[in-house]
Parts: sequence; structure tokens; C-alpha cells
Amino acid sequence: MADSTGSTRLHSLHPLSMLFSIGLAAKRLLLPGLIVLVFRPGGQYEIWLMILFVPAVVGALAKYLSFRYRLGPDELIIREGIVTRNERHVPYARIQNIDLVQNPFHRWFKVAEVRVETASGDRPEAIMRVLSLSSVEAMREQVFRQKRAARPPSAQVDSVGEEVEAAPVETLVQLGWRDLVLLGMTSHRGLTMVAAAMGVFWQLDPLGDVDEGWVRDRVTSIDPAESLAVPGPVATALLVVGVVLMIFVLLSLLSVIWAAVRYYGFTLRECGDDLHSEYGLLTRITATIPRHRIQVLTIRGGPIHRWFGRRAVQIETAGHRGGEEGQGTDRLWLAPMIEADKIEDLLRRVLPDVDLASARWRPIALRAWKRIIKRGIALALVLSAGVGALAGLEALAIFVVGVVLASVHARLYVKHAWYAVTAEAVIYRSGWWSRKLSIVRFEKIQVLALEESPFDRWNRMAAVRVDTAGAGRVGHGVDIRYLEAGDAVAMMERLVSETGIRPFRW
Repeated sequence: MADSTGSTRLHSLHPLSMLFSIGLAAKRLLLPGLIVLVFRPGGQYEIWLMILFVPAVVGALAKYLSFRYRLGPDELIIREGIVTRNERHVPYARIQNIDLVQNPFHRWFKVAEVRVETASGDRPEAIMRVLSLSSVEAMREQVFRQKRAARPPSAQVDSVGEEVEAAPVETLVQLGWRDLVLLGMTSHRGLTMVAAAMGVFWQLDPLGDVDEGWVRDRVTSIDPAESLAVPGPVATALLVVGVVLMIFVLLSLLSVIWAAVRYYGFTLRECGDDLHSEYGLLTRITATIPRHRIQVLTIRGGPIHRWFGRRAVQIETAGHRGGEEGQGTDRLWLAPMIEADKIEDLLRRVLPDVDLASARWRPIALRAWKRIIKRGIALALVLSAGVGALAGLEALAIFVVGVVLASVHARLYVKHAWYAVTAEAVIYRSGWWSRKLSIVRFEKIQVLALEESPFDRWNRMAAVRVDTAGAGRVGHGVDIRYLEAGDAVAMMERLVSETGIRPFRW
């Protein structure tokens, strides 16, 4: 398809592109309308929405006829549009990921949806729906070869070209069924699925013809004490506990089902300088993670993780995109579930220049708990005042419980907030209920900020914030608050010095 010098030939999408585009339009426009019309006949706006399917089909045909791409000597050229024509030139050196998304129909026809990602914008640079697998491999071969050729000789050892193809492929992480069950229990996606089902249920209203009075009479006629043969208060308590337990089991089961479908067969492999992840039961996602593009690495451990000796590892890369199926934070998983004693080995393979064992940990200001507890007390006061207007003296109990919880939270927050600056990175760990540890290498730091709010200045404290190209998506970066003012200034000076002597690398 393309030789080592690049090709002048224009390539089109696979002929099945029209079929998959029409299927996607039918899923979004026709299917919801048909379901609503079946369960709620007589609806009018659903019919008008279904009419939009016609221009969607025309758009799919225009997309197929106008979309062309060419693998040039040093750039990918993409042309599309009939009325308004658009031509984009994407240098191979800027391409960070070429990811594949395959549902069962893609795999049946041996095609894939291809997403070409760079470090710019909020969306992939190109979404090719769809290409044959042979075309995808030819594109990857050309891109990686030219990326290697564009690097200086001293950087050849880090390339993702021919050396990578010859390098051994080693499996770093592979999830089994036990891991999928634990992943489901920690994801809480069952609640999201129930909320979505309730939304559909509300729209369809399948029980609209049921006599509400009859249902109310049947429910109120149930006597827990008589059914359970125990005193009334005990029966009511047992009924409440039973209902809560059933809801918890249902949500956990739905979460496990979601995790099994989404992350079935999750495998992380090391191939040269790249990490390759593959997962999914129905929709199969194959992603490439250039190791040198990792901006932030975060290790997470909630109560369930710690109970079963597991952790979760996420990363941020400059080329990450969010918002579409198969692209969001799911692609940031380095290991959705991994045994805690294997974390150190995984870090050595992913960030070989970062040594956690040599980190000299320092705490935040020990007196920070006073500021944190004040916020908790203020919140408890507001809540109890609102409840007091309705419940009277019962609000006092809410205030007392709030103060106790605020005190516990403040003490544990300070106890578990630590930071360290090693020879190559800055590390921050925090959280007592859900614990997190984030690592940022000096060469990935884009912005350093020393922040002082009025409350910080009043208490002689400050905060140090470290930003990278992908900051904020994982949800736990290096944002160290409640530092003693002197410690914050010293840390800022150290970070400025370390980043100043290193070239910035995407």
C-alpha cells in the first residue's frame, strides 16, 4: 500500500463504511423512535426525529464518496467534503496513537474504526469509519517507520519502528474473572445503569394503564410483623434491611456485568517503547500508549481494593481524547485491577527512571486539620439549620454527627497527605477513604504555580500546583495544598530548578 518513501496514491474508505454509518444513524435516530412508537403510539415528535434518518444516510454516502487519505513521505493527508472541501496534513511525528474500535460486526467483516490521535484539540484528528485490517496495518507500518526515520540517531533506541516490530512482546497485565468481579464492585456502574433504565421507563411509561389506587392498596395491606412472625418494629427494621440488601446486590450484579462486558480479556502488553492495551467483549478496543507520552501516572486504592489486596493504575497522555464511546477515561487504564505487590514491577517497566523506594516523604502542615475541620463544621451548621426549620431539636443530632465526622475527616486527611521530590519526578499521595498516588516526571511539567488564597496567607500556608499537557482528566494530579509557606517556596524553587535543566518532552 505504501513503500518506504511514501505513496502518492489516494485511498478511500472500505465500501462497508456506508453500511456502518447508516447502522450508526439507525441506532441513534430510528431505534429510539421505533421503541417509543411501539410503547407510546400516537407520539408525533418521535416521527419527526425519525425523518432525520434520511439526511443521515445522505451524509454517510457523501462521506464515503468524498473521504480520501494519502500516506505521504512524512505526513498523513486527509481530504473530505463535497460542498466545503477540507484537506488536513498531519505530520507523522505528531501522531501519538492509532487506535482501533471493533464491534462484533467489524470483526466479522475484518474491518475496524480507526482513530488517529495527536496532542491537539478535544477530538481525534481523524475518525476513519471504516478501514480493512490490512489497510490499518499498512498505515501503522508507514507511520511508525517515518516517525523513526525523523528522529535523530541518538533517539533511535526509543523509536516505535522496526526495532519495535522485532522486539519481544511481553504481557504486563491480564485480567481474570476474579479481577473483573472486583472491578465491577469498585466501578459502581450499576447505579448508572439503573438510572438510565429508569429514564427509559419514565419516557415509555409502560404502567400507564395500571390502577394506581389498586397498587397502593396492595402495598399498604402488607403487614411485615405478620409475614415475619416478629414484633412490629423488628419486622419493619428487617424489611428495610432486606430491601437495602437486595438493592445493593442488584447494583453490584449490574456493575459486575458492565465490567465483564466492557473489560473482558483486558491485556496490557509491552512492545518496545509502546504499551498496547486490548479489551472488550462486544466492542473490542485496541489502543497504543507510547510510553514516552505518559504525562501523569496515578495509583488508586479504595476500600474494596485494599480489602482484596488490589490497586488500579491510570495514566494521562497528551493525546488522550474523551467524550465518545471507546475514547473516554476507559482508554486511560493502565491496569483497571492489579495485585498490590505487582505495582512496583509495573512501575519499573512503565516509568523506569522513577524509584518510589528512594522517595523521602514529607507531610503537609500538621495544623491544616484546623482549617479543614472548620469547613466541615460550617457545612454541618448549614445542614442542621435547614433541617431545624422542619424537624426542630432533631437537627441538633445532625449537627453533632456532622462535627464528629468533620473531625475524623480532618485528622485522616492530614495523616494521609504526603509529597516527595525524587531525582526525576514529583510525587503526591492523598486520601484516606479512597487513596491516590500521582507521579509526574520533571520533563512533563508544563506549568508550575505557587498559590496563596487569603486564608492561606492568614495561616502562613500556600499550595503548589503542577500542570501537564493532560492535567485534570484522571481527577488526581499534583495539587498540594496546606503546605507551610516556607516548605512551599522551597519546593517551588526545587521544581523550577529541575524543570529548567531538562528539555520539555511531549
